[in-house]
Amino acid sequence: KIGFNLELFPPLFIHKTWYTENDFGLFPRQANGAVRSNLNNKIIPLPLARGKRFSIAADDPLHHLVLESMQEEIELYDGRIPDNNGWFILRTLVPAGKTKDAVHLLIRATVQDRWLRSPQILCSQAGYHPDQNKRAVIELDRNSKRIERAQLYRLEADGSETVVLSQIPKRHGNFLRYNYLIFDFTDISRAGLYVIRYEHQTSDPFIIAEDVYDRQVWQPTLETFFPVQMCHMEIRDRFRIWHGLCHRDDALQAPTSHDHFDGYRQGAKTETRYRPYDPIPGLNIGGWHDAGDYDLATGNQAETTYLLSLLYETFRPIHDQTSVNQKDQIVELHKPDGRNDFIQQIEHGVYYLLAPYKTGNHSFIGIICPTLEQYVHLGDAMTMTDNQVFLRHEENGVAAEHRRGRMDDRWAFTNRDSGLEYKVAATLAAAARALAEDNPQLAQECRARAEGIWQSEENLRPAQFAAAYVPDTIIEEKILAAIELFKTTKSEKYRRIVLRLTPDIQATIERTGWAAVRVFEELNDDAFDHSLFRALRSLCDELNKTLNTNPFGVPFDPHIWGVGWDIQKFAVGQYFLHKAFPELFDRENLFNVVHFILGCHPGSSTSFVSGVGVNSMTTAYGFNRADESYIPGGVVSGVALIQPDFPELKESWPYIWQQSEYVINGAASYLFCMLAADDLLRE
Repeated sequence: KIGFNLELFPPLFIHKTWYTENDFGLFPRQANGAVRSNLNNKIIPLPLARGKRFSIAADDPLHHLVLESMQEEIELYDGRIPDNNGWFILRTLVPAGKTKDAVHLLIRATVQDRWLRSPQILCSQAGYHPDQNKRAVIELDRNSKRIERAQLYRLEADGSETVVLSQIPKRHGNFLRYNYLIFDFTDISRAGLYVIRYEHQTSDPFIIAEDVYDRQVWQPTLETFFPVQMCHMEIRDRFRIWHGLCHRDDALQAPTSHDHFDGYRQGAKTETRYRPYDPIPGLNIGGWHDAGDYDLATGNQAETTYLLSLLYETFRPIHDQTSVNQKDQIVELHKPDGRNDFIQQIEHGVYYLLAPYKTGNHSFIGIICPTLEQYVHLGDAMTMTDNQVFLRHEENGVAAEHRRGRMDDRWAFTNRDSGLEYKVAATLAAAARALAEDNPQLAQECRARAEGIWQSEENLRPAQFAAAYVPDTIIEEKILAAIELFKTTKSEKYRRIVLRLTPDIQATIERTGWAAVRVFEELNDDAFDHSLFRALRSLCDELNKTLNTNPFGVPFDPHIWGVGWDIQKFAVGQYFLHKAFPELFDRENLFNVVHFILGCHPGSSTSFVSGVGVNSMTTAYGFNRADESYIPGGVVSGVALIQPDFPELKESWPYIWQQSEYVINGAASYLFCMLAADDLLRE
């Protein structure tokens, strides 16, 4: 029952050899092994082989391992049999009654003396605008001693190549475990297709063109990823059905005093008029499935809608490639319907955010499936539940439009949190401005609800309820809500509130300064201006120190997830700060993030945006990850840091959520970054 497992990453060993002292075989492409069921009906894989000695990947010197057990036999299992995300497992059992020296393995790895990792040419997969700084980062093994000449080639229509720049790259120095060089080709502005060569390595082809951020870069995210993630809809894409009409049975009141998985919690009270497991009507509308999971975390839904609203208000993009029919709950990709796709996505987010207020008096933490069996569901979202509302108290027949369903409905977690309330208020206030022309009735509802939330929170004791995707602090969300309400209403009431919050804005300048600069002229208050500018100057000094610590010019501090989404949010703020104070905040702060997301990052030059660039994350952690495929325009979490110094992006395995997971707010901030980059270059 107890043993030691050594796990092997499947993409490195599929179709490679294994030998024991009396058997041999190949690691299979998919899980094929025999299984049995235990008394609890749990699937138990049977070993593929047993032996005291295993030779792994003898045909591949870089991955060759020899394992020898000094005691019990080693068993080889395919961990993908019980779990899609399993690895190959070499397992040695602990003998019964043994408490010391229970497992003794001798592991020999093939070593290549003086091996050097090949240079990596890191650059934007999408390309560059003629008028922006263009820098490729060359990543070298730390033991590389020589610096070679780098060359930029223009690819000609007849298949030939022209050298347009040849130079010794500038040494940047060590960062993490690698040594970095900078190849600057800013002076090259002629439109065309290019590659970079260094030693025996050649980059993927990329574009230099004035419309580089206006074609095939952000469009897949809006045209495919966002529609595919829409909940409570059927999603059609020509011959393909991404998913059917799903979760029509949303949602039951979550049980009280319950700690759920994925960080969801319900307190001792429901804080609604509903009892545990009662259906809460009106929640089966709007929202996006968050990444590979099917839950609707209100914090993420609000942030996504907020970013889309700010994006639309700031850039006024016009794009129509999707048909959205809210009445019939059908979405058709690549079929214009005469309405702006940005507006339709904002509406879809707003519908979800407004729904709890129509049945309760505050926002809900979120909606998630009740069982782990549903939580690991991969495939069509429509098949997660039976789409029929569970009515436990009904004794006679059916309710209107529904028959009695199984208790597989998702649960709504309903405790009030003031930080979340203010976050939703800020979002609805911003959405009111974005929707004002296209949907004035919904815009007015957003504005009224945002003001109602503010009034309610001012009259209640602040509530903090720690749960999934709930803001950590109240004050930052309150600042953003006050600013957005002031921008929407132009009311003296909110002007005075923002001014009263000046000390809090100074204390949280790193996270709220970008919003404050959007209203300082309208506030027309000298004391506010002076305090804001002092705080921003201090922020600028600290920021420059941070950005100079690595060759990529971005804040690089991964925790659990890769760094991608965090720096996109940073770039959104940098856009507004640069527009307000260009003498303090360089536009390159945003461009460096854009290049990082699109391939100029540690470890490889893979674009984090699926389907964007020659080399992108086309095996990703979306709801279709069991197919080892991708959703065009999805933005993954990105390079993670394996302590102490190894940047990692596993690109051919879809189950490393810390590196390859899609999330909707990451997609929204990516859209903002691309449109912001295009806007700055058109000035």
